[in-house]
This record gives sequence, structure tokens and C-alpha cells, in this order.
Amino acid sequence: MKRVYAIVLVLVLCLGFAACGQRHYVTTPGVTEGVVIKLDGSNYAEGPNHFSSEERWAAVDCVLKQFPDFKGCTLQELWYFEDWSQAGVEEHLTNGRGSINGVAPENVIVLYSNFTTVDDPAMAEYGFNAGAEYTNWKWIVIRDSKDGDWRLDDYGY
Repeated sequence: MKRVYAIVLVLVLCLGFAACGQRHYVTTPGVTEGVVIKLDGSNYAEGPNHFSSEERWAAVDCVLKQFPDFKGCTLQELWYFEDWSQAGVEEHLTNGRGSINGVAPENVIVLYSNFTTVDDPAMAEYGFNAGAEYTNWKWIVIRDSKDGDWRLDDYGY
């Protein structure tokens, strides 16, 4: 009988140690349903970052298509304010990826967002805090030319 208990104990310990090595991931895609989108009109008659309504909506669409990759996240708000975007573009061109990829200022638009994450410790696997709210998160969207398609270049704070 002691031998049976010993075997059961060894099996339980082996299963317990095997479970310790497993990683758990959040598998639900990022949610964009119900997001509030705000697109400020341009404050400038001319300038490197004067984008038409169509250009701004195309950049929004680019972010919305990428957001499902942010597993366990729910997009609350996504906005474009030209003054904020201009500051984000300047930062991106001097300190961000724009300083090395050679993108022209007129081909960079910066959108901002608020989103939340699920309350699951596995969010750390994606670099996010569990059950957190991220505010003023930047989405840097670029294109090759005025007629080019927008693509996500960078994101974060």
C-alpha cells in the first residue's frame, strides 16, 4: 500500500512540475467594436501634415485592421487631433523609427487611443499589465507617397 501511495505521489509531483513550465496566453483577439472615433478637422490651410478627411479615415482603418493583433485588449477611443499629431510626427522623425527609415513628414500621421486589457496575468506575455487602461497610446502610421496606402510603423508611448 505504501508503494501505491509513493507512485501516486511521484505522478502528482511530475504533473505539477510539468504544469509549471507551461505558458498561458490570452487568445482572444483585440476588440474594436464600439470604439469611439474622433477626427479633428485640420487647423492649417497648408503644411506638411494637412490631411484630408479621406486620408485620416484611411489611417484610422489601418489601425482598426491591426488592433485584433492586440490580444486581450479592447479599443475604447481612437482620435486624431492635428496639433497632437504634429508633435507626434516631429518626435517620430527625430527620435523614433522615422529617424532611420527616411519617411517624409507629409507621409506620417499619428493617431491616439485609449484601450483596456483583460484582467489576466498572461497579458504580461504581450508586454501589457493585466486589467489596465492605456491612455494617449500613439499609433504612428506611414505611407510611401501621397497616393500610397497607410501602414502601421510604430506604436506606444
